[in-house]
Amino acid sequence: MRLKLLVVLAAAGMAAGAYALDGADSETRRPFRSFALESFDGDSLSLADLEGKVALIVFWASWCAACQAELPLLDSLNSAVDHPEFAIIGINEEQNEAAARGYAAAIGLRMPILLGRGEMWRRYQYLGLPYTVLLDREGDIVAEYYGYPGRQRFDTEIAGRALAEVGS
Repeated sequence: MRLKLLVVLAAAGMAAGAYALDGADSETRRPFRSFALESFDGDSLSLADLEGKVALIVFWASWCAACQAELPLLDSLNSAVDHPEFAIIGINEEQNEAAARGYAAAIGLRMPILLGRGEMWRRYQYLGLPYTVLLDREGDIVAEYYGYPGRQRFDTEIAGRALAEVGS
């Protein structure tokens, strides 16, 4: 049932178009809920490990068409920006780990991927996939993005905003 709900929400997000919810100014931003998840490599990564870094965290699934459009752009951004205070992390939301690994391998993802195993929606209550969150160096939410906004808006709203936060 929950998987069907995610499919409906993802489809609704694509139909409605992508949108962003901006965090407040740096004095009143709300903290992102902590996590500790296993990566594809078998290591563990937590929100605390990202302390001191600006982070883009994307929740995705291989069956999500909007995720399929956004993931390669995030992976390219991850490869292009070599900054010690910047990280891009993918959290796969599928219960089928083999499907997630197969898709990531097929498109050649190089960014770190964590395994949410279909449990993250309950924790974060996001509205659909992809759900991309920009965090500041303290782990507070700068902005939240639902859906894929298209290449031009991705470059200005997601990548541009993330890089501006790194520079601040």
